[in-house]
Amino acid sequence: KIDEQIFRKYAKTAVTYYSPEKNFVYLKFRKSLMVLNIYVNQEQIKGAKPITYHENWGIVRVESENDLHSVLAAIRKSYELMKKAISNNINTGWYAVTPREKMTWLKTTNDDDQSDEPET
Repeated sequence: KIDEQIFRKYAKTAVTYYSPEKNFVYLKFRKSLMVLNIYVNQEQIKGAKPITYHENWGIVRVESENDLHSVLAAIRKSYELMKKAISNNINTGWYAVTPREKMTWLKTTNDDDQSDEPET
């Protein structure tokens, strides 16, 4: 057990784990494996693959009992990152804009603004 404060909510095909303030693991059951979306805060967590358009989240899979040790390590790291993000008032939501996305958006906006200026 990682922390006594962690709780879960059950759905028909999934379980969501909370830190307790925020969701940090979303577990989906598939026919031959379990897929977990974990909070990564744009960091590399061993075994987690980034999720396109959701830089704060990554995917880990449990396909056999051999995967459990590495997946549990990834979940522990995810929990630590979530707690740190909460204490630093970082938006952790699925659709939260990350600093990198914000910089890209600002650059695009500035480029668009400059292209609208009349030529002299």
